[in-house]
Amino acid sequence: MNTINILDSATLISLQNDGFVVARYHSCFITEEVQNEFQVSRENESYLGRCSFVSLEIDNALYLQAYKRTLNKYNLLSFYNLKGVGDMSILATSCAWAENATNNQPLFPSLIPRLKVVTDDRGLTKVLKKEFPSGSLVTVQTTAEWRNEMQTPLPFPNNP
Repeated sequence: MNTINILDSATLISLQNDGFVVARYHSCFITEEVQNEFQVSRENESYLGRCSFVSLEIDNALYLQAYKRTLNKYNLLSFYNLKGVGDMSILATSCAWAENATNNQPLFPSLIPRLKVVTDDRGLTKVLKKEFPSGSLVTVQTTAEWRNEMQTPLPFPNNP
């Protein structure tokens, strides 16, 4: 079963600090909002340039409907502090992905890639676990658990 890993900005910071370069075979995806949150410095932008991410094909209408529904259902976003924008985009992406997968059942359902959200954010984790009960298309994992699962860190050439 294929799994696509959605990373949040805190996970990206942790991976960058550990010298872990995300390769295409890690099957990682970051939302545009998470990318914008993370690219606040040249160092972060340079790090993203060394990483290789996969893309997700998500129906924009489904995404916007999921964003609207989850924005009104959960208190993750603060417009005043501009916090939680990346979390909301991860939640809406996950909801749109799951809805599309269940509405368009393929001939072989086991071929539908699962989504794994990699985050240490307690609020986002709580909401994702509420939205996606055990056994659904979307799961949550901490950064440390995900790193242990990968077991193939690719250090930067200049790191010891």
